Amino acid sequence: MNTKKQIPVNIITGFLGAGKTTAIIHLLKQKKNAEQWAVLINEFGKVSVDFETLLPKASGNEKIFEISGGCICCSAKDNFRQNLSEIIDQQKFDRIIIEPSGLGGADMLSEIINDNANLELMPVICLVSIDYLALEKLKLNPIFRNQLLRSDILVLNKCDLLQDGVMKTEAFEKLKREYPGKFCYKTASEGRIDETLLMPFLQKEQEKSSFDKFIFASKDLHDSNYESKSFSYAAESRFDLKSLFKVLKENRSIIRSKGFLNGIDGWKLINYTLGSLTQKPCTERFENRLVVISEKKNKNSMLDFRDKIESSII
Repeated sequence: MNTKKQIPVNIITGFLGAGKTTAIIHLLKQKKNAEQWAVLINEFGKVSVDFETLLPKASGNEKIFEISGGCICCSAKDNFRQNLSEIIDQQKFDRIIIEPSGLGGADMLSEIINDNANLELMPVICLVSIDYLALEKLKLNPIFRNQLLRSDILVLNKCDLLQDGVMKTEAFEKLKREYPGKFCYKTASEGRIDETLLMPFLQKEQEKSSFDKFIFASKDLHDSNYESKSFSYAAESRFDLKSLFKVLKENRSIIRSKGFLNGIDGWKLINYTLGSLTQKPCTERFENRLVVISEKKNKNSMLDFRDKIESSII
């Protein structure tokens, strides 16, 4: 790599469960073998499920950095700066990809990147799960709205969830109407986005891009309205995932849950977002681990929830 050149930085943002990590996995598959990428993963909770999911997908030309324990735009900002400095000092990476927490955005990150002469910010990509557009409560969420407003490229993801072609088209057109003026709008299934979205856009409109204007988010756009709790159980414990799904769905304050669990038919990587659950086979783990992110209700809400989780253990 020519060290005199700035390192291009791509921020891939999106609300909890939008498919950011899956999209990065697909991007890594498209990367040229000669290129070296650094990927920074930020997780709101203490258990790094996304980091562990990405790590096995990395080859010798990619390095995955974990920034856990809060949002990199606020509580984990110092860790983020430290990782950036380490990446720059190594003078070997051709690109940096950043996945902020689903409760974060690109505002503060953009400022930090643009203040560093060694880095060049590319258009910000925001993934939007197609089923989110039907959730009125989520559409009013200031964090969700800010992520879309502050991004340059909107990708309507998980289009495979909707079989009706007309409804897909209507959802896509609705996204463009509600959030106009972007570089481009794309659709994707299962996070399959094209590597060309990482490149700089050459249109004249680039001069008017939101990533050149750093309007800071309101103080209300903060992860302080949410709480995260991690649950761990012995590897020998087995879960009835149908029962667990029912527990998650009945607790409306829960917006996101993910983890590695030993189910009836083996180990699973589970992802739950706003009433929708997916599960995929995964390798055996040394323990069961589950992260739950919910709206803050009261001091005992997570304690009560622990009992409900344990009721799904077989």
